[in-house]
Formats: sequence, C-alpha cells, structure tokens
Amino acid sequence: MIIAISFLLLSFSTFFLFNLLLKPKNPNKISRLPPGPKGLPLIGNLHEFDPVHPHVYLRELAKKYGPLMRMKFGSTNAIVISSARVAKLAFKDNDLAIANRPTLVGLEKHSYNGNDITFSKYNETWRELRKLSVVHLFSVKQVASFYPIRRDQVSRIIKDIINKSAKSEVINLSRAIFLLVNRIICRAGFGKNYEELEERRFDKVFKETQEIAGAFYFGDHFPLLGWIDKLNGMKSRIDKNFRTLDDFYQGLIDEHLDPNRPESKRGDILDLLIKLKQDQAAAVPLKWENIKGILMV
Repeated sequence: MIIAISFLLLSFSTFFLFNLLLKPKNPNKISRLPPGPKGLPLIGNLHEFDPVHPHVYLRELAKKYGPLMRMKFGSTNAIVISSARVAKLAFKDNDLAIANRPTLVGLEKHSYNGNDITFSKYNETWRELRKLSVVHLFSVKQVASFYPIRRDQVSRIIKDIINKSAKSEVINLSRAIFLLVNRIICRAGFGKNYEELEERRFDKVFKETQEIAGAFYFGDHFPLLGWIDKLNGMKSRIDKNFRTLDDFYQGLIDEHLDPNRPESKRGDILDLLIKLKQDQAAAVPLKWENIKGILMV
C-alpha cells in the first residue's frame, strides 16, 4: 500500500514537472483564450466543479466571467458557452474551427475508434455518414414510415396509465417515458420488441454503458497518468462492456442477414444500413464498424 501511494505521488510530481517545462516561456504572449476561474496548478478547476448540479454551477460562473469562458480540467482546456447568441457564432459561423471531437477514454472503444457519427473526426467518412443519415435514415419518408410504431407505443403507454389511474395505483412517469422511448427505438431500429431484448439484459448493459461514458478517467485530464485507468480496473470494465455490446449488435446483424427471416419483419433502420452497405451506395464504403457505431448512438 505504501509503495503504491509513493508511486502515485511520484507520478503526480513527474507530471507537474512536465507541465512546468512545457509551459509557454513568453510572458508577453497574449492568451486568446476567454476568461475563466483561475484554478489550481495541476488539477485546474476539477476541485471546484459540481457534478451534481453542473448547470447551476456554470450559470453562476457565467454571471461573473460572461457567456464565453474557459475552464481547465487537469491539463485539458474546456470552453463553456452560456448564451444562444454565442452558441450560434460558434456552431454556425465558426463550425469548422470546432468540428473535431476529442478522443475520450470512456467512449473511444464504444465509438469503434471514431467510426460512428457522434465521435468521428471531421473527415470524409464523417461527412458521408452525416449525408447518409440525412438522406436515408432520418428523411421525411423514413421517419413517416415509423409513424405506426410511434402511434402504437404511445397508445400502449396511455392505456397503461388509464388502467393504473382507475385502480388508484402509483404511476412512475419517468419509467413510463423510458419504456416508451426504448420500445420505439427497439422497434424502429432493430425490428424487436423491447421486452424481447430486455431478456438479453439489454436494459442492464445499456445502463452500465451510460455509467462508463460519464465516469472520470485520468487519461482524459492527465494523459501521462492514463495508466491509472488500467490500475483501478476502469479499462477492463470498458473492455468487458464493449465486448458484450459488440456481441449484442453482431447478433442483431446476423439475424438480419438470415435469408429465411420473414419479410414482415424487414424494414427497420438496421435493414436499411445493411442494404446501403451491400449496394455500396455511399461514396466512402460502409464498414460493419460504422453500422455498429451508428446503432450505438
């Protein structure tokens, strides 16, 4: 235990030394970063951040530093936007300047190394995936084709609420909305009933995925200390969860590729993605990693 603590302190000291050595030497250089809370050496503003009520915390900071401010989490700079006007300037007028995505420990593997839409680098593959989504996956015609699914699932939830109200039973609206969204996603995305997928631990696995995505990783904020994520078991947890999800999606793909699959079960988003891959309809050929990455979102 003492050896482990000593090794950890030595690592932090080494990181702090590197931080000082790599710091810009020119004191007259004007920083182009927006203002923000100063923070502490090495950890920046990590000790101040409120993960329970982040919106309240950031709102109070915005009152002091303005709608565009900088925070530092470890060695990582974060720019916080707190107004619609500044957000428009950033995401519409200067979108190319901020188009790339950072590589995050908890999401790199689950995005198939950036082969999805959300966490892909700004490149030809991302542009093609975006075009594919707009033209095929979420076109007016495609969204309209899922109307019967949305209607049936909303009717089902309403009937359930009415029945429970008649019996004076407690209604958990959060759970009801959760079920509604997941049932629609499962039917439209995979052609499966949510209850059928729940038997495969679908619910449990995806809850763990959300926890993994939102967890703290040393590698995100202190790159030189990324080894700690292996030491504390987080990397192995990521790998195990990813393998479970990958097997789940591969199983769905195999079912959709089955030539004996009934015609009545065809027509979901996964069917469409497989058809686009087989037809080579995209300028950049679709890979199975792209399809799994899209489903992961």
